Amino acid sequence: MSDHDAVVLTTVTRTLIDSQKGYRTCSEVVSDDPVLSAELMSRHYDRVSLVHVFQTATVALRGSRRISGSTFGALHRGLTRLTALFRNERFAAGSALDDGEEYLTEMIESRLEDASLQLKTRDLLQMALVSARGGERLAARLLA
Repeated sequence: MSDHDAVVLTTVTRTLIDSQKGYRTCSEVVSDDPVLSAELMSRHYDRVSLVHVFQTATVALRGSRRISGSTFGALHRGLTRLTALFRNERFAAGSALDDGEEYLTEMIESRLEDASLQLKTRDLLQMALVSARGGERLAARLLA
């Protein structure tokens, strides 16, 4: 794999970290619904695992191991908490998830258009895309 692949994986890892933290935040926002809260925490742990896979692949490329998300992601999580104060918690969580997963999906799809990526990188991106699309489906259920 190339340095370019390491940069792509690092960029996506940052957003995956944001999404894992977002799932935890949404779980806290809907804590009065234990079933939904547990589902969101399950997705949080799935993302933790996916982040680990991306970090391992990045380190194998001699890239740096990304351990934090973005400033934008932190702001988004704060907005989710604030929104929950004024709206239905389920709707606030669904709206935040919808925005975050849509962003992640679009980011991954745009990276997959890069024909120069190695097969291993493309496989990892496909794995993350499947996860993001699953998150979009959950968000749609919460908003319905």
